[in-house]
Amino acid sequence: MSSFPPVGLMKLLSDSGRILLFVFFLFPFRSNAQEGTWMLSVSGGISSPRLSAVNETLDKTIRDWNSRQVPIGSIGHFSTAPSFAFRGSYRYDRDISVSLSGSYSAQSLNASYRDTIVYLNLDRSIRTIDVMVGLAYHLPPLLFDMEISIVVDTGLLFARADARSYNTHEEKSGSTTVTVVDFDSDAIYRKTKLIADAGAVWTWGVLQPFFLKADVLYRFGNMGKMNGEIRRLQGSIQEETITDFDFSGFSATVGIGIFF
Repeated sequence: MSSFPPVGLMKLLSDSGRILLFVFFLFPFRSNAQEGTWMLSVSGGISSPRLSAVNETLDKTIRDWNSRQVPIGSIGHFSTAPSFAFRGSYRYDRDISVSLSGSYSAQSLNASYRDTIVYLNLDRSIRTIDVMVGLAYHLPPLLFDMEISIVVDTGLLFARADARSYNTHEEKSGSTTVTVVDFDSDAIYRKTKLIADAGAVWTWGVLQPFFLKADVLYRFGNMGKMNGEIRRLQGSIQEETITDFDFSGFSATVGIGIFF
């Protein structure tokens, strides 16, 4: 006569209970949502600013040099770049927290051409630093101390763009060869503007007081035209870019933090 419940089922339930108990001891469930909790994190990932107008200007620059019989190749486009960020937040209550955050991102491009007579080098770079204050709404906590929050940030974006162009050719002067500088330009453009981010942040208190985090944000960061200084052989001038710099786009980072 068979027993009820079956012995095999009882053994399975007993083993499952031990496993679950081990898991909960290893990853103890404790809601992050405690009033007065501070969180500090650092993260790294990628950002993808739009910058379509800037890339069109880069293509036009290459075409202009090609039309001068300098067959320089493509300089490429600004696209996805490394991004590094920090965020410090204070949990006001179970649902709401306030934060101070910042991020840094930079990328550069280069194209050059050299033959027996002509040399041309083009360097282009952009860099952004932001400082933001934010407000987050925390969704109900998930299992194993996982949590998702909806974040809105606003603050200042400090943008910089550099453009360096250097062109020479070789001339014969008697029995010697002389290098003649035809074009030497170094431009630096800067602008500061109020912007906003919005997105989601996921946290997991894997080994308290430490936690893992990941966030996906969309930036509303059209800077428009930027002002700067251009230094050439003839001297320096102040000039505004002919191109709009739109740093709007998605960013995604992962990192680690600590509760205290």
